[in-house]
Order: sequence, then C-alpha cells, then structure tokens
Amino acid sequence: MNKKIFTLAFLVTLGVLAGFSLTRAQAQTTAAPKLMGNYILTVNIICQATPSFPTGAVATRFLTVNYNSDTGMARIDGTQVQGYLIVPAGKKTGFLSIPVSTTSPFSNTATTLTASGVTWSIQYGKVDEYGIAQSYQTTGLYYLTDTIPCTGTATALRQ
Repeated sequence: MNKKIFTLAFLVTLGVLAGFSLTRAQAQTTAAPKLMGNYILTVNIICQATPSFPTGAVATRFLTVNYNSDTGMARIDGTQVQGYLIVPAGKKTGFLSIPVSTTSPFSNTATTLTASGVTWSIQYGKVDEYGIAQSYQTTGLYYLTDTIPCTGTATALRQ
C-alpha cells in the first residue's frame, strides 16, 4: 500500500511541473512560460477506496523543485506524508512520513503539463520579462491502476 501511495504522489508531483493563467483564446496564441530555478511546491492527492483498494489513500508532499526548461528536467526534494483514507482494523495510525528525492523529465504547453504519461491541466500565475512562470497550479484526474481512481492538485511558488 505504501508503494502505491508513493507512486501516486510521484506522478502528481511530476504533473505539476509547469504553469500561467490564460483564457482559451490566449492559450491558442501564447507560448507556454518557462519553468526555471527553484520553486516551493505543495501537492495533495486523494485516491478513492475501491473493492481492490479498500483503504483508499491520501498523500501530501512539501517539496523544493529545481526546474530546467532548457533540458526539460526537474530535481525534486522534500517530504511526503501519506496514509490510508480508511484505517484498517488493528492499525494505530494510517500515516507515515518519507523523504522524497528524484530527478524527472517534464514538458508543458500553455494549458497542459505531461509527465510520466499523465497529462494535467495547468494555470500559470505571473510570468516575468524572461518568460519564466513565478507560480502555477495544476489539477488532474487519473487512475493509479486500472481500478484505482485518483485526483491530485498542486501549487508552486518560485523562490
């Protein structure tokens, strides 16, 4: 179960590697902003309980992410708190804290971010004069496995 939550949180984290608030008309004519340098990132994930995954899952990540839009890679470090939505009988708690440290590729457009085969909806905050997003939010619905539906959201601020 812990491996499933970690995998889920990793996918959501990858799913938040972009961001700039655009209308649909603007998105069609505006290039995606760059992500460059360090951002502080908060990720929240919920997976529904199902017959094949009766406990469900929840995870929160507090991260520092160093993005490089020139290489399309991001360095991700921080902490994840994860656990069950429904604590199984006999368990004292469903939560634990684990370190996060990884490097991952990413790509983004004006309205989406794709990472690890998952595409997320993106809204960017302010973009500076160099085309670098100063903040962003993302959300998505996906399946951890064929039968485990999950949703994730994230918010990031450039440092």
